[in-house]
Amino acid sequence: MKRIYLLGTVLLAAFILTSCGKANEGKLTGPPELTISYDGETYSVLKGGYSWTYESGNGKYTSTVADAEHPLQCQELFSPIYVSDGFLTVTLNFEVNPDTVLVRCWSDEYWDDFENAVEEDIDVDNMAFELKTDGGYIYQIVGTWDSCEGCKGIADYSFYVLPDGSVSEAEETDGIGPLVMVNGSLYCSTGKESTMTARCGMMDGEITSSVESTEIPSEDNQSNFGTGYGYQYGSGGDCRSIHGREMDCF
Repeated sequence: MKRIYLLGTVLLAAFILTSCGKANEGKLTGPPELTISYDGETYSVLKGGYSWTYESGNGKYTSTVADAEHPLQCQELFSPIYVSDGFLTVTLNFEVNPDTVLVRCWSDEYWDDFENAVEEDIDVDNMAFELKTDGGYIYQIVGTWDSCEGCKGIADYSFYVLPDGSVSEAEETDGIGPLVMVNGSLYCSTGKESTMTARCGMMDGEITSSVESTEIPSEDNQSNFGTGYGYQYGSGGDCRSIHGREMDCF
């Protein structure tokens, strides 16, 4: 199957910013970054609230507290990860592993109703756990760091999963997702993050025209999500990357 990956300056900036949490002789000045691995793919997560304290020098400490909405209030910020019965394990990839980690989930029946939502605790073994496939679920990971050098704190992260073949409420509302036409082929978003490495920013082409988000592109280098995104070809000659999102050819 042909695939196209969206990769632009936004993704490149994300790589640059990943290391910005470290300062003061290797001390973490903010919560460690987290990605998750599922079925051979790596996904980003939504960072939530946190409380963090680090040694800033001369025996002084700096503390930061950041508040955030409950995950059930952040529906528009999630891109669903689609899971199947054949592969259920997800792995947590922390920049620095926490001393303790808690995972819990809620059914997506409770969007915008966190006060009445039924919470379920998930067993974690060696930074991995099993996903549920009987519906859509929002997972929250809460990490606590007590023994990292010169710092300590607590932070939460979240992501959203749907059974393979289902359609999210956002997709039902929008009708169609992000689409792009390149070399006569129409590509649609898989909701996955691109793992392809840019060739030093050298792009093979650029999205130069756009239609409305509810329309289907009909010309080469045209999308329904905007212009100015560069793309690259993979080893097989297919278009592989634009704006950090993985895409499948129709």
